[in-house]
Amino acid sequence: MKKSLSVFLFFVFFAVASGFGQESKLTTGVIAYDQGRYEEAIDKIREAFAKPELLKPKSKAKGYYYLTQSLYKIMTTESLLKAHGEKYPNIENLTYEAYKNAVDNLANAGGDKGSFSTGLEFIKQNLFVVFINKGTMIYSAVKDGDKDMEVKLKEAKEYLLKASEINPDNYRSTLALGYIGLRMNDVAGAIQSLEKSLTIYEDKAKTANVDSTMANAYLNLSNLYLEQKNTAKALDAVERGKKAFPTDAGLGRQELAVYQGDPSYLQQALGKFEESLKKNPKDETVRVAYAEMLIKSGKNEEGTAEYKKVLEINPSNKYANLNLGAHYVNTAAAINEKLKSATTDEYEVLNKQIVENFKLAYPYIKKIQQLEPKNIEWVNQMIQITSYLMIDDESMEKEMMMYDQLKKDLQK
Repeated sequence: MKKSLSVFLFFVFFAVASGFGQESKLTTGVIAYDQGRYEEAIDKIREAFAKPELLKPKSKAKGYYYLTQSLYKIMTTESLLKAHGEKYPNIENLTYEAYKNAVDNLANAGGDKGSFSTGLEFIKQNLFVVFINKGTMIYSAVKDGDKDMEVKLKEAKEYLLKASEINPDNYRSTLALGYIGLRMNDVAGAIQSLEKSLTIYEDKAKTANVDSTMANAYLNLSNLYLEQKNTAKALDAVERGKKAFPTDAGLGRQELAVYQGDPSYLQQALGKFEESLKKNPKDETVRVAYAEMLIKSGKNEEGTAEYKKVLEINPSNKYANLNLGAHYVNTAAAINEKLKSATTDEYEVLNKQIVENFKLAYPYIKKIQQLEPKNIEWVNQMIQITSYLMIDDESMEKEMMMYDQLKKDLQK
């Protein structure tokens, strides 16, 4: 009985002694930290955590706090990082893991909880900056077509995810994750990150200042929803953007583009275009799009009139010339289809209509060909048009031969 008791006492003594040993190592680590010997502090605290079950909860809180502080000191002190960098090749992540453990154990810190909280809050803010800067730096350096593009973007993503975990109330890290999603063709991921970023940004309690760069976030989100053919959400993204940035021209154009892309929104689209043109009647891009919408809705005369208004402002507007010329060419092509089933009497009338439409198309397609002289498509169009116009105008034969020669030259 005495022997058993002595054995029991031995185990109790051994356990106490072992626990004391781990506590002693932790204390040695804290003293080393206080004396500026951060490498030694890290080593001793790690030794203490080799058997965490032998440490008191309060000691664990203290250990993780001073481990975080020691790693942070080396990470942010140039001379120390230069001296010990090889020993801690991934020091940002080591500091982050220590920080997380310190936060998880903070409740057990007892009387040190207040001072630990203050120290960890300071590290939190600085760690966030470290991770977001590292992530955005890697992201910005990646060029399209880079053979290691995907690997580098994933590396940037890991840093930004940690930044987001450290400070979930900051919209910048999730914004950057959204742009990484865009470059990695991860539509779902990009939408999720941009939505999260914009939700945080829209919370005035979390966002102190207006950030004009966020207008692009709304634009990109709208375009992503358009890729999914979700017009309602694409419009919602634009409306949110316009609420935040009411004078942003890009968001105004995006709204029109969204309406323009969905036939079911045709009537609303026409109203939006008219409203936009009242504000800025000299906006060529909007007027061209409005003209296109009018023609789509069957209002051909109104549509062609809008194209001509653009050309009065700018005779070299590529899209007004192209769309107006194409409208007349397409009209001629539609009439040409009718010729297949036309009677003899109808044939001459329809053929004249084809020629008339080619006459109308002629100056606009010719202007496009002059604007893009090496584009063989416009040369082919001019060959087709002049070959029809030869019926009423002999001078067109010479012009057709000129375009035919130009085509041969371009094909060499």
